[in-house]
Amino acid sequence: MHTRSASVAAMASTTPVQRGSPAVESSLLRQLTSQQPARKRSRQHAAATAHRSRQRVDCSSASRPARSLSSRPKTHTNATATLLFHQIAPMYPGLQAIHHDPDIFIVHGFLDDDECDRLIRKAHGQLVPSAQTNYRTGKPFVSALRTSEHCTMPQREAPTIVDKLEAISRLSRSHFERLKIVRYLPGQVFRPHWDGYNGNKSGSGFTDSNRLLTLFCYLNSVDEGGETHFPRLKLRVKPVKGMAVVHMPATTDSMLDERCEHESCAAGVTKWILNCQMWADPKDEAVAGMREIDTRELSDDII
Repeated sequence: MHTRSASVAAMASTTPVQRGSPAVESSLLRQLTSQQPARKRSRQHAAATAHRSRQRVDCSSASRPARSLSSRPKTHTNATATLLFHQIAPMYPGLQAIHHDPDIFIVHGFLDDDECDRLIRKAHGQLVPSAQTNYRTGKPFVSALRTSEHCTMPQREAPTIVDKLEAISRLSRSHFERLKIVRYLPGQVFRPHWDGYNGNKSGSGFTDSNRLLTLFCYLNSVDEGGETHFPRLKLRVKPVKGMAVVHMPATTDSMLDERCEHESCAAGVTKWILNCQMWADPKDEAVAGMREIDTRELSDDII
């Protein structure tokens, strides 16, 4: 059961992670919020949505209002400890809680149609087989449990999207893995897995750290299959173009939250996503091959 403090300020004093630039976060949130009707902005200050852990989520309505979330920190209590999770920006436009304890969120319209289409165009002809991560070592390996393909994209190629990621995550871009554009052909899957680790690991350019936050965004809508399934929560999320899904794979004390196990189900058509993993500590610039400077641009189209 969650125990929560009184304010974002209280959360800031207890969460030992570096945030994004306050100026960038504040400016982008003001810009995004100012584009919404006044009635929608007022709804963002309503109470968090009720527990919906056993409901299939169909978010195809573009007019669905954003719902605000409590600004208090997220915790989970087990038999031995109270676990603290990283907190995202509670008033980010379009943010909606679809499950509590653990908290799972969606963000309506995180990317617009043009951004989605341009990301897909960038990936054509650039894809390689996706790898899975060894939970003991943090090292990648190719597995039949993950049959998608992907390509990596440097942050400098999509500065507008990186600004959004900083604003919603409240983490600096130095905490982000390289952005991945992922393609699932019909029938391809990513079997049940976790994004975090039990204890700190070194991987993806980070040293002795852990993933705090996962955000992925659907780049196209899928009517037949292709859901993101959280089997332990009995929760399925249907892909809707431009909609993001957010969850916290591990605590700020580097404990894996096994409840957030999830899978990408087989779709009847091709499915595209943009994926970003965010760590508790900045990337280790001494690790060659995983740095932004080592990542080649996919095209000359700057989003």
